[in-house]
Amino acid sequence: MKKENSSFSLVSPIIVLVLIGAIVTGALAVTNKITAPIIAEQQAKAAEAAKQVVLPGGSDFAPAESLEGLPSAVTAVDVAGNGAGYVITTTTKGFGGDIQAMFGIDSSGAITGSKVLVQGETEGIGSKVVADGSPFQAQLIGMTDAANIQATSGATVSSNAMTNAVKAVFDAYVILNGGTIEAPVYTAPANLTDDDVSALLPGVSSITEVVGGKVTDKGTVVYAAAEGFGGGMVNVAVFFDESDAIVGLVVDASTQTPGIGTLATEPSYLEQFAGVASGDAVDVCAGATFTSTAIKDAVNIAIANLAAVKVAEEVDVSAIAPVEPVESEAPADLLEQFFPGVTFTDVPDGKISDQGTLVTASAQGFGGLVKVDVYFDDKDNILGLSVDASTETPGIGSNAAESSYLEQFAGVKSGDDVDVCAGATLTSTAIKNAVNIALENLDSVKAGNGLAAAPAESEEPVESVAPAADDVTISTSAQGFGGQVSITVTFGADGAIKSLSVDAPKETQGIGSRAAESSYTNKFVGVKSADTVDALSGATISSTAVKTAVNTAVKAFKSGKSGSVPPAPVETAAPVETPAPVETPVPVETEAPAPSEAPAEAPAAEPKTITASAQGMGEVKVTVTFDANGVITALSVDTSNETPGLGTQCSESGFTGKFIGASNADGVDAISGVTITSDAVKAAVNSAAAQFKNQ
Repeated sequence: MKKENSSFSLVSPIIVLVLIGAIVTGALAVTNKITAPIIAEQQAKAAEAAKQVVLPGGSDFAPAESLEGLPSAVTAVDVAGNGAGYVITTTTKGFGGDIQAMFGIDSSGAITGSKVLVQGETEGIGSKVVADGSPFQAQLIGMTDAANIQATSGATVSSNAMTNAVKAVFDAYVILNGGTIEAPVYTAPANLTDDDVSALLPGVSSITEVVGGKVTDKGTVVYAAAEGFGGGMVNVAVFFDESDAIVGLVVDASTQTPGIGTLATEPSYLEQFAGVASGDAVDVCAGATFTSTAIKDAVNIAIANLAAVKVAEEVDVSAIAPVEPVESEAPADLLEQFFPGVTFTDVPDGKISDQGTLVTASAQGFGGLVKVDVYFDDKDNILGLSVDASTETPGIGSNAAESSYLEQFAGVKSGDDVDVCAGATLTSTAIKNAVNIALENLDSVKAGNGLAAAPAESEEPVESVAPAADDVTISTSAQGFGGQVSITVTFGADGAIKSLSVDAPKETQGIGSRAAESSYTNKFVGVKSADTVDALSGATISSTAVKTAVNTAVKAFKSGKSGSVPPAPVETAAPVETPAPVETPVPVETEAPAPSEAPAEAPAAEPKTITASAQGMGEVKVTVTFDANGVITALSVDTSNETPGLGTQCSESGFTGKFIGASNADGVDAISGVTITSDAVKAAVNSAAAQFKNQ
């Protein structure tokens, strides 16, 4: 009897729990049955109210019969029964997940309103894009295309998601009204070879070139492209086997930063795409976020276009010819254009007359030397350039030789006053450097002496000149990314640098350490100031430390000092240089990291005003006021050490006002032609922001 009671005591709690569970489940089912229709009715009312908000003149909405043929981002279309237009709902990928938004577009194709229904963007950053009535959404009202949408500073990912949604809305409108959207036709990457086809599709014996790819007896090659860092296109060939599985990629990332973006073209990264059903199955490449994202996007495009390429029209291979190199305009033509009827005399490295001068200079580009003819008037003002970019990649580097870019050099006092050409960074930097050489040697050419001795254009080390009796050697240092960067510089009697050695043991190997290599230090030979040497792409902080230390040595030389001199005082904390992934592009030539759309730091206890500085043409000081959440509420800039009329523009409200409402400087573009000073302002603002967060 006791045994039975014991068994019952063990089983009875279970029975009770089962009964309670059954009762609760039943109660929930009854509750759900009662509340579900109420919730659905409330959701329907909310959706109907949203339709009235985004398309105020619409009524009698009815869902479209089909979404077939519409962009994949479009998830719903409601047609206004009174002919007022459409309400189109989209879903795109934001920083914090899917963004579901509703847009009204009237019968003429103009957006009448927008409302975000679902989003998970970072508060204070991406939320500025998706909030009702935000400046981003306000700008959409009345738009008939997506060409002029302005991203919200510091919230690039969220802005891009909404921009893609708007593009889908406009495309859907065209299709709903009987129109068609012409799909882009992609071409082969410049580096794709027959050997690649043989290697990735073993045993291939039949290859047919078709629109958008190649069809073979062993599989299909589909061409695609997507925008990478700095707006440069990344071209991809995706190889599919006979079962339509991806077996490999060939990627042309020549528009991306060497050593940074090009990391995403390494076999160790590309091999991860073999066998995937979506580019999204592969993580981004650390340090090359933008380039690898472009590759992932291109893979998705190729997957979507595979079926179409397999039945595409055959291309006449004989009609496919290499793009001819861009020829520079003949010097005689420009001479006649700028100096009609004037007779010039040939001199070393140029031509001279009483009306003006032509100086010819060269600098290292992407594929070789870029030759530049610089035309000066009788007051030594630049009238224009002609460029031979035949060594550069056709359609990429050659873009920097087009008149639309070269016209920006007219009247400048330095090649650094012109921004690099988007997508042709190395070629346009070569042009800028050649212009600076021409400016520095103008008097020498006018005197018939040609260009002065300059550092070698190649990567080979420049032999140091043996020190003369009156040479001065100075050693000093400056703060780099990982620690002090030490230099030893030898000056000739005239103050020109004869040799420079750099010791940077604590800088990141393969990145900052490049500032100690001869290919960079040789650029200082022959100059009298580090300001004439550009920072090293991809190692901005380390190379800026070299420049700072050199300028410290220059000042010491001018004051009659020699030997070891103390480094210049560090004004601000150095920004981060590591090549980690970033979400927000910054206007620099590397894919170096910047503060992303990560969750905001905990707000400070109270508003703060912080002063910081950075090196422009001279020292640039900023005074930044942050509110308790780290948002900039006021900014003043001291540009008294900068070039009047150029760098001084950075203290004007038209520029400083762009920082208001942001938490750092990453979303603010540099002023065209005033890159050095405006970048200094941005660096100082970011230093102040870092100090605010660290308090």
